[in-house]
Amino acid sequence: MRKKEKQYDEDGLVIRENKSETKREREIIKTFVESMLTIADAKYDGLPIDAQLRAALIEAKRLKGNAYRRHLSFVTRLVVAQGADEIQQAFDKINHPYRNDATKIHRITHYQTRLLADDKAAIDEILTLFKAVDVQYLRQLVRNAKKEKQQQAERLQSETLVQPEVHDAHPTSHPASHPASHPASHPMAQPKRPPPTRSEKLLYQYLFKLELQ
Repeated sequence: MRKKEKQYDEDGLVIRENKSETKREREIIKTFVESMLTIADAKYDGLPIDAQLRAALIEAKRLKGNAYRRHLSFVTRLVVAQGADEIQQAFDKINHPYRNDATKIHRITHYQTRLLADDKAAIDEILTLFKAVDVQYLRQLVRNAKKEKQQQAERLQSETLVQPEVHDAHPTSHPASHPASHPASHPMAQPKRPPPTRSEKLLYQYLFKLELQ
């Protein structure tokens, strides 16, 4: 059997797979897949999935017992392969249980923000509010999200520093003769908010799962 190729981090150290974390992430996606089975078949047309995954979802609805569990694992692998994040975003738009419940959405994002800001009281409150919280996994998600956000910020800063300078095509022209070149007429563009990292999404999904329980 061919050995799996090793992956290395930026320091040249071997990245060791955290099997427990990978299993938890897969369970979250599997829970999401089960929620996909609750909607009408016609709604699958609004999801970014291919014909094979669509057929597999429909097939899962008629299975029971061990056959269902085996098939669910198969469907989960298909969802992962086709982009679980993108599929869930589309699913949430058409069947989000909290789509019109601003209070619940606010609570999820509120705790996510506090966790990423090292608010020590946030975890205690989550333990009080929700049942079956895996504290170790929750802390791991927070650590990963903070690390990825830091790496993202450093990457964006590096990209900003290497941007080419824009030179004035008429350096000798008087500013008054070119009103458009006056600084006041060029308001600074607001920086775009960076997209959420993979671990930020996983953290949100985990808090979302706790809300559903």
